[in-house]
Amino acid sequence: MITLSTKKIDGLWFAAGLNEAGEVVQTGFSPSRAALLREMARRAPGILVQRDDPEGKRVTMLLGKLIQGEDADFTSRISLESVTRFQRSIYLNLKRIPRGKVSTYSIIAEAAGHKRAARAAGNCLASNPLPLIIPCHRIVLSSLKIGGYSVPGLDQAQALRLKGRILLSEGVEYEGESVASGCLWKPEA
Repeated sequence: MITLSTKKIDGLWFAAGLNEAGEVVQTGFSPSRAALLREMARRAPGILVQRDDPEGKRVTMLLGKLIQGEDADFTSRISLESVTRFQRSIYLNLKRIPRGKVSTYSIIAEAAGHKRAARAAGNCLASNPLPLIIPCHRIVLSSLKIGGYSVPGLDQAQALRLKGRILLSEGVEYEGESVASGCLWKPEA
């Protein structure tokens, strides 16, 4: 069973799903509470119970800080039990990208030990159970253009503008329509 907490912060709804052990298993955000709840239920059909709890409320507040580019002290336990070994390797490498930096699908795939799996890495990002905590928004195209982003309740153009604002608030710099090359993160060899 998953306990779901929601909170509206600065025009966006945030949700945090916690399992019975108190671990964060799902997060999400959207300008539409209904769209957010539909997406959370789609990811965990039949096991979603809506009830606020103190830890869930704390996590939603932290998500609000993260989306504004603030350095939030995220000490909550997370669970990646529902993902594959490949997804876990991608997600753990995403967490290595610091604020103010971005990486590419191919760099993150190679960092995870799967040099030729950039497209598969992209599919992992599309099913990220913990957006903002696992910073899939920090992945850009190899051209350093922002690329894709999905937010329930937003069309693609709106989602890309939001991704751009999140990256800016984290300190990412731009050169025209592309991220500045100095903001590209690559793991140390």
